Amino acid sequence: MPKFKYANNLRRNRGGPYKTEPVTELRRWRLRNVGGRQTWHYLESNEECEAWPQTLLDKHSLGLSTDDLAPSLPPATSAKASSYNALKFYAALQAEDGHWAGDYGGPYFSCLGLL
Repeated sequence: MPKFKYANNLRRNRGGPYKTEPVTELRRWRLRNVGGRQTWHYLESNEECEAWPQTLLDKHSLGLSTDDLAPSLPPATSAKASSYNALKFYAALQAEDGHWAGDYGGPYFSCLGLL
């Protein structure tokens, strides 16, 4: 399986083994949440990108490296510590209006397994 590199960031393996190279600069995409509606916006200029930096949620959703924004978590040595780390990580992924953005359109009771 090929490894894809994009702008010095390893892309996560999402969507199976058949990947294509991105056609746009992934670092220019921003997710906006207004009234519960999620829309992606592509920023054309560097000034726009500087004024509206990518969030952890943006980078995670695009498969970019989140090392600079993700919370620093200690290695888990027990199930309780692992659960705590997961809670901290998913709390950091929560959108500014309080929801967890995603492309899942199935029944909401499946979210309980994630939590």
